[in-house]
Formats: sequence, C-alpha cells, structure tokens
Amino acid sequence: KVGEAIEGLKKAKSNKDSEVRKYMETRSKIGSASQMAAAARSEIKAANQTIADANVNMGAKAADLPKNEDDLAKSERQYKKSEKEVADLQAEVAGGDSAELKKLTTERKDLQDEKDSLESSTTFELRLTSLQMMPNEGILLTEDLGEHILGDGSGGKSRKSLVNSNLTDIGSAEVRSLIKAEIDNGILVDIGPTTDWVSETVENQQQQTRRIFNEIGTTLFEKMPNSRIKSVELNTDYEIRQTWDDGQTTGLTGSGGERALTAAAILIAMRKAFTPDIPILMIDGVLEKLDVSKRKILLDFLKDYAETDGVTIVVSLLNEKETEVKVSTL
Repeated sequence: KVGEAIEGLKKAKSNKDSEVRKYMETRSKIGSASQMAAAARSEIKAANQTIADANVNMGAKAADLPKNEDDLAKSERQYKKSEKEVADLQAEVAGGDSAELKKLTTERKDLQDEKDSLESSTTFELRLTSLQMMPNEGILLTEDLGEHILGDGSGGKSRKSLVNSNLTDIGSAEVRSLIKAEIDNGILVDIGPTTDWVSETVENQQQQTRRIFNEIGTTLFEKMPNSRIKSVELNTDYEIRQTWDDGQTTGLTGSGGERALTAAAILIAMRKAFTPDIPILMIDGVLEKLDVSKRKILLDFLKDYAETDGVTIVVSLLNEKETEVKVSTL
C-alpha cells in the first residue's frame, strides 16, 4: 500500500513539474511580447519623428514620405499584434492554475495524506487463510506483538513435545485449531522448524521400518519349510513386494497363514522404528491363521528376537474350547 502511494506521489510530482514548465514558458512569452511591443513603440516614435522631419524638409525629402508612411503602418500592426498577445497571456496567468493542474494538486495531497496515515499507523491486522480464519478472526497486532508472533527472521525452534502429545486421532481440522490456539505463544515462528523436524523424523522412521521389515521378512520366510514365498520386502515406495519360489514378484497375496506372517513382520518392524523405547510387543490374531508346524516356527523366531532385542513379546491364541485364560512362556 505504501509503495502504491509513493508511486502515485511521483506521478503527481511529474505532472506538477510539467504544468510549472508551461507556466514559465508563458511568462517567457509575455516577456518577449512586451519587448516586441516596446520595440514597436520605439519604431512608431521614430517614424513619427521621421514624418515630422519630412514635413520640415518637405521640399528636400518629399520622395521618402510614402516609404515612411508604409513603415509606420507596419509598426502599428506589429504593435497591435504584440499588445493582443500580451493581453491573452496576462489573462491566462491571471486565471490561476489550469483544471488539470488543480486536479493533480488535489491527487498529490490525497496521496500524501494516505502515505502519512500508513507511516503513522501503529497496528495491523493478521488473518491466515491457510488456517481458514474468518474475517472476524483477524488478529490486531502492534509492531512488537507482530515480531513476537511472526518472528524477526532469525528462525524458531522445533516443538517436539507439542507434536508428540498430539499424535492420536488428530486430523487437519484439529491441527488448524491447535495452531490457532497457540498463535499468541509464537507458534508461527516455530512452524517451519517443527515441520522440518517432523518430515525428517517420519522419513527416518519409514526408512528404518523398511530396513527392519526387509530383514525380518526375508529371515522369517526362509525358516518356513515348503513356503512358496522366499522373501517379503518393502520397496522404495514402501509397497510390499513378495518374491515367490518361481522368481515371480507380486504385491501382498498368498494364503491366510502367509499373510499372517507378513503382518507379524510389519508389527515387529514398526515397533522398533516408531516406539523403540517401549520394550513390549503384542501380536494378536496371527497364530489362528497358522498350522501347528508354522506356528512353532513363528514362536521360536519371536523367542530368539525377544532375547536378542530385549523385548517382551505377548502373543495371543483364541481357543474356543477353553473357558479360562492360560499364560505360557517360551
């Protein structure tokens, strides 16, 4: 807004300068016309003197009379012409500024007033459309408060605790509400660093999940006798790819037992990647999908993994013939 006001001032000043130049040119013309009129008067005076001299010396200079009369007529015509130009120019000057100059002067004053108003303003309104703020939700800020909320350009810090405490069942609407509620606490300054930290953390967790899953998926199926699946892994797009005994590679498919083993591998990988500080893993609904031989292989694998990684693994098995819960340790 200030830039537009300054640009308008420059344009008004340029037009004002143009009108002033016209005025000065008019004054110059008046001066020239006055000089011409003075010269004409001098010529008339000289001509009259010539006529007088001619009358005195009629006898000797009678032949010069027609020429002198003609010179007198020319001088009179020149005088009248110059006199008219002087009168016209004086009338133009006496009439004041032209309508265009008056308009430009008014516009210049209005723009100057607007510029002064903007420069002296002590507050401004902040409304973030990305947070779907309504017009009545605008925040009136002073310069100091604006620096507190928006920062001074030196950057902020990542708010890890704020992110970690709001990870469960939160959608984009809740995120916007959360940010709105924290605006007064300077959250906008920290949005960039926090976003970078979240992106980096998610990328690291995804890569770690992929690495662990690929290790476990390959090891687990190698231990399964007669399994048609030789390995299971996540590709760089984090899509499950299964390699079969005939060399074919597919997405997630296979029998219920093979799918259950893949699910177990995913659970193990996600626990280590996302919650490494929680030394417990619960696997439910997997053993029911496996026959006895594969069930034993999976339990042996989980036992070795628990001892190696220092994790307690709880595996459930629904037995409809039993009425009481039984707990067994491997």
